[in-house]
Amino acid sequence: MQTLNDVHQQFAEYFAIPDLKPYAYLLSKKLSEGHICLELNKIEELVGTLPPAWNNGIPAAARLKSIPLVAKNGADAAPFVLFRDRLYIQRYFRYETRFLERIYTFLETEKSRLHQRVESLQSQKSLVEKLFAQPAAPATGDEQPNWQLAAAITGVLNNFTIITGGPGTGKTTTVAKILAILYAAEPALKVALAAPTGKAAARMAESLRNTKLPAATAITDKFRVLEPATIHRLLKWERDTPYFRHNRDNPLR
Repeated sequence: MQTLNDVHQQFAEYFAIPDLKPYAYLLSKKLSEGHICLELNKIEELVGTLPPAWNNGIPAAARLKSIPLVAKNGADAAPFVLFRDRLYIQRYFRYETRFLERIYTFLETEKSRLHQRVESLQSQKSLVEKLFAQPAAPATGDEQPNWQLAAAITGVLNNFTIITGGPGTGKTTTVAKILAILYAAEPALKVALAAPTGKAAARMAESLRNTKLPAATAITDKFRVLEPATIHRLLKWERDTPYFRHNRDNPLR
């Protein structure tokens, strides 16, 4: 009996369909790297990472359409899903689909509140100017946009916002400024501060508390009482189950 030390090959060998095995291998490898699917239009870049068992090439992706274990619409119970030149594990396809549906709901419901939020933001104009004041720079004709301001305005107006950037680019400072604007408009605002791990949550809370802002003490004091949590703790994981107390039917307030 042959023993396989490559966990991705072990996964792929579980399926008895030769045309599927190399794709199952690459998909498993992508999942281990933090991706959610295998992009078939980039498959040639990955062929060299296959184990010797498949180093003679890989079957054309079109063959996946005829494999019974590969769903074409995401609605049936096949273990794989082929969708828009991407191959998924069924579970992750459904996770992604549910996330997208929820985001689209956020985007749809924010339309009814946008006018009110714009008015609220305008009422905090002086605070916004203080928070994002920049030293005067010589006119060179190539002034850069104030991306922190753009991110903060987006965060205040929209139901769903992603702020991204490398270390030291000001993500936490931007979040602090968003909270300052929101607290100024609604002092009783409820805020949940969460991260994937306890260490990350504690670090984020500490960064917020240490952020220096030109805002009223009553606002910055609120940062000091924010209690960070892991996402699991925030959603109240039910021990020894895969479920949470807060879910689609019982969302966080």
